[in-house]
Amino acid sequence: MIHFNPESHQFDVRIDHANFEGSSISSFRDEIGSLRADDVETVAVDLERVNCMDSSGLGALLDLKRQFDKAAATFSLKNVRPVVGNVIAILGAAEFLNFQSSN
Repeated sequence: MIHFNPESHQFDVRIDHANFEGSSISSFRDEIGSLRADDVETVAVDLERVNCMDSSGLGALLDLKRQFDKAAATFSLKNVRPVVGNVIAILGAAEFLNFQSSN
């Protein structure tokens, strides 16, 4: 699910797949490929429902980040489960992704 709030200039992206890998990636890439970075200041990706992610899932997140980096938007991940955070760290991408604190 992707929602844009024009008042806050924020894209909220919620990954609804428990396994963010393989077949779920192509539909995600199609959806994010149509997003426009105009007037976006913040992109927050909610990974609360994600229990498992592989390198293709991480690649899709990094592609999304690069897409909005060009517009100088702040990009962050929120509600990252420890197991998913470990995958991101093991694959060497933790330094490129901002993790929001859980509230």
